[in-house]
Amino acid sequence: KLLKAIERLGNYSAYIVGGAPRDLIIGQEINDIDIATNCPMAVLTKNFHTYELGRSTEFGTLMVMFEEIPYEVTQFRTDGDYEDGRHPKNIVTTGDFKEDAKRRDFTINAMALDSDSMIIDYVGGLKDLVNKIVRAVGNPVERFNEDYLRMIRAARFASRNGFSLDPATKRAARQNAHLIEEVTPDRIRLELVKAAERSGDEFARFILLLRDMKL
Repeated sequence: KLLKAIERLGNYSAYIVGGAPRDLIIGQEINDIDIATNCPMAVLTKNFHTYELGRSTEFGTLMVMFEEIPYEVTQFRTDGDYEDGRHPKNIVTTGDFKEDAKRRDFTINAMALDSDSMIIDYVGGLKDLVNKIVRAVGNPVERFNEDYLRMIRAARFASRNGFSLDPATKRAARQNAHLIEEVTPDRIRLELVKAAERSGDEFARFILLLRDMKL
């Protein structure tokens, strides 16, 4: 309903993005629904009850209340250079989700769902999901240098539901494993907790993958 409400504001596109399309396809419970759109934040603020979270507006993000439920809504964007292994120096909004998808972490997380429940996939995420492969979008070294924590996230996703890690993605993580020391303990802890919420077998596989990736 929110996607259609945004589309009715003008000639805008709005998609459900991130983990929700992935989990919907494989039949898992969906916990968070994130939305990406080319609708300007000023238009969203004018037409919905919105609020900001910290520096989120600098990165084109608002929390939108719709039918008493908060949704994180982000503008389609491309990222500038990353200077600290986590945050882009700047972002550039774009009207095209295809460009937005290219800056996301893994192909299975870079798909979108439109208001007619159609899957939008520019990076081969659906094929990788069917084949149970965790693959970085584009150049894996670039994706990991944008956010070092993505190396641990790769292991977490690859340890679930019989998935495997794409060889080039694993090789890039092994080559850059030393950079994990730059990530704050709190962010690493959150990934460990998420992995530990799975079955014992999957958590054990996660630990073995971390060892194999030199993490």
